[in-house]
Order: sequence, then structure tokens, then C-alpha cells
Amino acid sequence: MPDWSRIGSLLDFCAAYYTTQLVRCAAFSFLLLGLVMLLRKMLFSRRTFIRGLLWSSFLLIPFLGKLKLFYENKAVVVITGRITHGTMTCLWADRIYMAGILIAAVCIFGKRLRFRKSVAGMERVSLDNIVVSVTDMNVTPFTVGLFAPKIVIPKVMLESYSGEELRSVIQHERTHIRLGHLWFGLAWDVLRCLLWVNPFLTVCQKQFRADMEDICDRVCIQGSGRTAHEYGMVLLKTLKLLSSKSEGTPPAVTYAGEKEFADMKRRMGEIAGFRPYRKRMCGPMSILWTKKVESLCCFF
Repeated sequence: MPDWSRIGSLLDFCAAYYTTQLVRCAAFSFLLLGLVMLLRKMLFSRRTFIRGLLWSSFLLIPFLGKLKLFYENKAVVVITGRITHGTMTCLWADRIYMAGILIAAVCIFGKRLRFRKSVAGMERVSLDNIVVSVTDMNVTPFTVGLFAPKIVIPKVMLESYSGEELRSVIQHERTHIRLGHLWFGLAWDVLRCLLWVNPFLTVCQKQFRADMEDICDRVCIQGSGRTAHEYGMVLLKTLKLLSSKSEGTPPAVTYAGEKEFADMKRRMGEIAGFRPYRKRMCGPMSILWTKKVESLCCFF
């Protein structure tokens, strides 16, 4: 028979240990989020790729709970001392934090799983030898899935768009896949679960996704050979075509596009200010993002 008392003691120790580390990480996340929002607004408002790179700094957060400053810096010890003491001595607090992680994971990833299941039942068609799923929902195109991404296009667009316009739409979604944006979305959701005590990670998710969309737009414009005006006209047509409310959109949609006029207006402004960029400068940036995501996946 297993010794349940020892197993319980081990679980309590693990809960106390990880709660201590994650609460420290959450404290860092408040400071880092404020810094990122300030930099992207004040210094890098016109630097699309740098804004995106700023978000990758959050991939370091799960590794910051063991920094020496928590033990050796007197000021930090004083500031975080009560938090550390509470997580190491109050078992109920540790259990609440672990339960919070579990609840957040069920809510966030449960929506993802339910939505993937609904996408799996959609009709599929082939466009230029690319299989896409067709939905009756009044939404802009989006992509869901990690290992086998599925591009979803509303039926009304298939009936209204020309072949060239549909190729532009598919190119945009495939660029999201190629740049690893779906994996970044997963990493962000993992952070939201682990650091659920920081609600601003969820509040600022809109800005995170907006920066990923802007990066994708720039890459698509330069790679398509079309002008920014032509690319913007396709988006404008999408806005007109899907002008009605999209209240039935599942909340787990990944990069489902802009649903509000204000967001589309911002995106059109970014496209209007497009300037060709040097790919040599963006290559190392993409590699850095990929390495950080891989390190985070290995951590978990």
C-alpha cells in the first residue's frame, strides 16, 4: 500500500516550491508588461518588427523565479519577503494558486479544444491545391491548429472574392503559420495559465495579437509583389463584406482577424505607412523568436 502521508507531503512541498517561483515571476510580469507597453507606444510605435520582438521577452519570465536577487539583494528580499514567507508556510495559499492554474488551463485550452472540434466538422474545399475549411460564420479568415494548421474561410468570401483575392487571403494565413505566430499564441496562453494572478496578460492580449497581425501584413506585402494599396483594398473589401456583427464567433479563434472598425482602421493605417524592409535584418529576429519558443516548450 502506498504511504499516502508521504505522497501528500511531497505534493505540498511541490506546491509550495512552484507557487513561490511563479509568484515571483508574476511580480516580474507586471513590471515587464508596463515596460513593453510603454516602449511600443512611445519609442517603437512605427517599428513593427521591434514591437513584435518586445513581446518575446515574456518567454524569459518562467525562468526568473530563481534569480539570486531574491536571496541576496536586501531591497528585493524586503519587498518580496512576505510573499515568499506566505507561499512557503501557508499550504492553503499554495493550493489555491495551483487550483487557479488548473482552472485557467481548463478555461483557456478547453475553448481551444472545443473550437478545433468544430473546425474538424467543417466542409473542406481545395483552392490552388491548398485545402481550406469553409464556415458559415460571419468572420474574417483565420487559422487554427499547431501541428496540422487548418485555414478557415467564410463561405461568403468564397462566393464573392476573385481567385487573386482568395490567394492573398490564403497567403496571409500561411504567413502566420510560417512565422510561428500560432506557437507564440500557445506560449502566451501558457503564461496566462501559470501567471493567472496577473490579469493584465489577458487584457493586453489584444495588443499582442495586433502586433502579430501587423508583422504578417508587412511580410505579405513585401512577399506578394503587390503594392500596399492593393493589399489594403482586399482588407477593405473584407470589412465591407463582413460588416455585420460577429457575435457567434467562438472565443478560442486564433488570429481570426479584426472584428471592429477601430482595429481595422489601425491596421489600414499601418499598411498605408508600409516601407520595404531588409530581409537580412528580420532573419536573425525570426530565429531568435523560434529559439525562445523552443526553450519555453522544453521547460514545460
